[in-house]
Amino acid sequence: MKNTLYFFIPLFLMFGCTSSKKAGKDYLADAPGWVRQGPNTPGYYHGVGSATKALTQMGFREKARQNALSGLAGNISVKISSSSVLNQFEHDKTYSEYFRDNIKLSSDEYLEGYELVDSWENEEQYWVYYRLSKEKYEQVKAQRKSAAIAKSEGNFEEAMDFKSSGNAKESIRFNIKALEDVKDFLGDDLTIQQDGVEQAFGSILLSELTETIQNIRIVYPLGSLTMKRGRAPVANPMVVKVVNGSGRALSGIVIVTTFSWAPGKNIVSVSDSKGEVRVEIEKAGSKKNEGYIQSTVDLEKLIRESTSGPVIRKLLQNISVPGFVLPVSIQAPVFYVETQETNLGKKFTKQKLYPVIVNLLKADGIEITDNPETADFRLTVNAETQKGRKRDKMSFANLNSQIMVVNSAGQQLYNKNIDDISGMGKNFEDAGVDAYDALISKFRINIYPEIYGRLFK
Repeated sequence: MKNTLYFFIPLFLMFGCTSSKKAGKDYLADAPGWVRQGPNTPGYYHGVGSATKALTQMGFREKARQNALSGLAGNISVKISSSSVLNQFEHDKTYSEYFRDNIKLSSDEYLEGYELVDSWENEEQYWVYYRLSKEKYEQVKAQRKSAAIAKSEGNFEEAMDFKSSGNAKESIRFNIKALEDVKDFLGDDLTIQQDGVEQAFGSILLSELTETIQNIRIVYPLGSLTMKRGRAPVANPMVVKVVNGSGRALSGIVIVTTFSWAPGKNIVSVSDSKGEVRVEIEKAGSKKNEGYIQSTVDLEKLIRESTSGPVIRKLLQNISVPGFVLPVSIQAPVFYVETQETNLGKKFTKQKLYPVIVNLLKADGIEITDNPETADFRLTVNAETQKGRKRDKMSFANLNSQIMVVNSAGQQLYNKNIDDISGMGKNFEDAGVDAYDALISKFRINIYPEIYGRLFK
């Protein structure tokens, strides 16, 4: 059984653009029957088109011709054979509908052999009538299909040769080219003789392509990874291998790597002659304890490079893409915090800035240690106040501070000097305390977000 869908061109397209009719007058009274009723000659596809003579952008004769050929093409059915590759490989019939909608019949290719039957015109309109022998159409289609299959078989043979030599990229590319060669006939029965046996050629093309793609393996050197937040792994970049199911190295395969903690960012790499890809692992800034690294074959890029046709690209978009997901355990960083806080040369009995810093770090899931040797980061603050001026019984104090963060290797990651903070009070000591309150506010709003962003984002 064959499922058949017929495209009918709406009447208003069949007859093109018409001008306003004059009241009480049949402006088609003198028109031939094929204008008034449409032709119905058995054994032919028909197309009638018209255009108003007022057209300026395109000549009315050409416009009428295009409308007629569009009508002719619309009367030719696009059939989906029950033995076609479309019926064998799709599950929801959506692609068959897409295929019908996108296989366009053109006068240059599909409508070869059409003939002009007649034309007619009046003061306002020009009409033209074309027809195409159904027998002639089937002959031309059979010739085109035979030529397409022959060309496709050549590209498929190249694909198989590349597959045998371990060149998966070129094998995929030529396999796609082979599909492109017969794209106009994917709804047909594409039976060929292979080793004396009838084979469904379309199914062979798609199944071989799917097998080659899904036989690609991405192999990481380890099954899981542990990282500290804000730090890349020691072994960086990580060497990842791209091989086939037999472990044979595959070169030229484009791999896209993404990180769960860096949405929107990806690394695109191409496997070298050894089948190796070097993946530069992004430092993990996530506050979550778990994440992942995912590498996938960039099949979409390979398809784009192999075909510009929407029909084949749509057909291949549902092929599952090989990939690998590496689980990552993200450990909380450890901070050692040290502050030197003096007011007018005297240490505070109870430090003001230190507990604020510690609470901010803990709120972000960061661990605090009393041993600087075990810390991933060391945050130090040196702050002191000095007497300023007196004015209207109020005293003013100026505050200077230096804030620094270094990692366990001694590398300086953040350094900031602050000398624009002042405070006021009834005396200089109260003014110094007020200045520290201003520093705390600045630390919460500006400095801590800067530090966190510098280390973890």
